[in-house]
Amino acid sequence: MSVESKTFLHFKGGKYRVLFEGLHADGAEPVVIYVSMIYGTVWVRSLSEWNETVKWPDGEMRQRFIRKDFDGQE
Repeated sequence: MSVESKTFLHFKGGKYRVLFEGLHADGAEPVVIYVSMIYGTVWVRSLSEWNETVKWPDGEMRQRFIRKDFDGQE
C-alpha cells in the first residue's frame, strides 16, 4: 500500500503528511519519510512500525497512523 503524499493522524494526536517512501541504507528495510503538519519536523519510521497496531487514548487498538484528510488545514 502506498502512503506517499497522504495525510495521517498519529495515535498521540499529531497530524502528518507523508513525503516519500524509501529504503533504509542498511539492509534496505522499507521506511516512511513524513513531516509534522504543525511543527514542520521531518521524521523517518520503518514501514512495519508505521503499520503497527497500538492502543489509542480511547483504549481501542488501531494502526499507529490512520489515514485522514485535513481539508487543507494546517
